[in-house]
Amino acid sequence: MKYYFYPIYIFHSKESLELYKNIIVAYAMIEEPFHTTFVHILLFLDKNDDFIKSNRTQEFKLKIRNSGEKGSAYLVYSIKELIFRTLLSLFQDTQSKYGKHTMQALLLATAFVYMQKMRQWQYLTNETKDEVEQCTLVAQSFMKNETWQREYVFQMIKKIKEYDEEFSFINFYFESAKRFAQEYPYVEHHYHEQKLLPSFSTITPSRKSLYALKDFGV
Repeated sequence: MKYYFYPIYIFHSKESLELYKNIIVAYAMIEEPFHTTFVHILLFLDKNDDFIKSNRTQEFKLKIRNSGEKGSAYLVYSIKELIFRTLLSLFQDTQSKYGKHTMQALLLATAFVYMQKMRQWQYLTNETKDEVEQCTLVAQSFMKNETWQREYVFQMIKKIKEYDEEFSFINFYFESAKRFAQEYPYVEHHYHEQKLLPSFSTITPSRKSLYALKDFGV
């Protein structure tokens, strides 16, 4: 049996391909708009990354040689890597507890909540200081069509950000991802940085084609 999947070559990291194979392909999660929206998220994360400070780091103050600039040095996590690990663990642990459509909405909502932490979306703070609304604006960038799933995702974002008991476990997966995440050295210069805009396109650089599961090694 063959299904309409996106080709392997559009994914630029082994982590994004692993997510596609283990979620979309293995479980034939090809319903739209979920399928294409999820691929847009993976491709966006392949092109964009940012960092958050490691839980285990110690910050050191620096003065840049031959310059009046000051800065700090510390260890950081890759937000992209944390999101990839969070989504995979979340799906593997909970997909049997939810129906397919609920699981799809939960994956999208989780991705949008943590993507909001990336500096690429800082310009959203000019529109609203409310983090729930900021996450919703990120979601709207990927889900432009009015569908029942879009509104469902918005509701889940609100519940996750407000620590609703129903989805209180989501933050556990993100924090657990940090336990196994690689740490990277980072130097922060204390001067005004230019606003970063995301490398983002709503056009997937390839069309879906018919593939068998074995074509992906699944």
